[in-house]
Amino acid sequence: MWIAIYPGHVGKDSGAIDASAAGDDLYTLECQINGQVASKVFLLCTLLGWKPIIALGDFDARIKATSQCDIGVSIHADACTNQSVRGFHAMYCTGSTAGESIAKLIDESLRVIIPRARSAHARSDLIILKRTTFPVVLVECGFLTNDGDEKLLHSEFHQYHLAWGIVEGLRRWVGA
Repeated sequence: MWIAIYPGHVGKDSGAIDASAAGDDLYTLECQINGQVASKVFLLCTLLGWKPIIALGDFDARIKATSQCDIGVSIHADACTNQSVRGFHAMYCTGSTAGESIAKLIDESLRVIIPRARSAHARSDLIILKRTTFPVVLVECGFLTNDGDEKLLHSEFHQYHLAWGIVEGLRRWVGA
């Protein structure tokens, strides 16, 4: 089983947190946390005997590097002007029944151990969900604009909880 792991916003895509905005250090923080969680997902996938690929670089390079994958997950941390919003949420491509199923299984696995912002939901505007030939789920692991979530996102223990929940959802979908 080939697994694509996309740590969010390490290429040219600034995402919701704009790296070019004056004084915006959340972008750098998000990149660090995304990479740390992605490396833990990689480790757990490897322990299951899967073949994970952490895809870095610009979008086209990421897609090319993961073309042989069966499923994928994109790891992110969110931001919101409402600083009380907290928790994770998983997204899948509108119309993807496999993506929806995987997102719901990740949601079920994660919500046992951490709070969620909202249930798994479809998005039609996220390029990583639309341009792959296999189902990809985007997981927002928490909100950097919420003090409690930010503190948790820095915790290696919490990052392993996130990675476990993500991989457990993937494992349940695969049936391993």
